[in-house]
Amino acid sequence: MIELNIKISNPQDLNVLLPLLKRLGLSWEQRIHFEQKTDDAELKRLQQIIAAGGDTAYFGDPVEWQRKERQERNLPFSGTE
Repeated sequence: MIELNIKISNPQDLNVLLPLLKRLGLSWEQRIHFEQKTDDAELKRLQQIIAAGGDTAYFGDPVEWQRKERQERNLPFSGTE
């Protein structure tokens, strides 16, 4: 068995190739890879966030969350309902 990897940058070329593969009775796997380019300033900003341990500003006040989540309340089947 021979395995051949082909990288196609133009999707229209794939429309030409697939009928040929079908006609020859060949099997194939299609994987789509997207490249996202990051400019130098954005890359530097993201690296600073990672170096600082992440951006947790969106979590809000953790003490307030703890008070809200841990407040005393009646639990089902606890006998104090």
